[in-house]
Amino acid sequence: MPGIELKEVSYIRDKVIILDAVNLHLPRGKSTAVIGVSGSGKTSLLKVAAGLIPPDAGEVLYEEKNVQSLPPRREDEFRLKTGFCFQDAALWSNKSIYDNITLPIRYHFPATPAKELKERAESLLRQLGYRDSLHLRPAQLSTGEKKIVSFGRSVVNNPDILFLDDPLLSVDPHAGELITNYLKGMKARGTTIFLTSHDPRFLASFSDYIVVIEDGKIIDQGAQEELKRNRQPRTDEILTRYLEELGIYNDDILSLLDEGENPFAL
Repeated sequence: MPGIELKEVSYIRDKVIILDAVNLHLPRGKSTAVIGVSGSGKTSLLKVAAGLIPPDAGEVLYEEKNVQSLPPRREDEFRLKTGFCFQDAALWSNKSIYDNITLPIRYHFPATPAKELKERAESLLRQLGYRDSLHLRPAQLSTGEKKIVSFGRSVVNNPDILFLDDPLLSVDPHAGELITNYLKGMKARGTTIFLTSHDPRFLASFSDYIVVIEDGKIIDQGAQEELKRNRQPRTDEILTRYLEELGIYNDDILSLLDEGENPFAL
């Protein structure tokens, strides 16, 4: 049984089709990466799969139940078991870093003692490389620090399913390494992960499955090894455009393009 499944999901914004009849399942305990150029629908796909925005057609299923139709108790259970790291951090600007990162704990476990909240927040952020005060507001942090806090908030309740929208974007190399190591630990414990990233090397080393999207449509999907053997010409074109957009000029295209077929190979 997949952790999350999308059936014929479409999403329309301002009369523009953002997702078009998407069918997708996220294998339990595996890491799935969605790849595409800017504007292809990656972030919207993550948000719809996480139940943050409702689809205009189709269903998002969690344990074979429509997420949009879950009764309040099951919806709370779904929220507890999922975490979302936003590309722009999406922190509460009028709340402290402490309030931001402990929000999921306080919502789901309101009786948690203040001392435990503080210890959990400090311990987690220390592991992720954040060394500043928990009393600061987001406006006092760098873009990278905000991203660290957003990631910490997404994992503070040890979710079963984790959604990551470009988790390493704007993060310095040291913090990026700490986040990557933390994610590897979660993956080893069986966490289901669905992510996007502007770092193809991170995707190649971390993802079990690849989903290729263009103009809101799934063009190709499967295990990395499967895509290597059976990839479609359109997949090659999209992956090449993806690397070109990132300004990467070597043969690292998620190991899906052979060196001889990559026009940017050195």
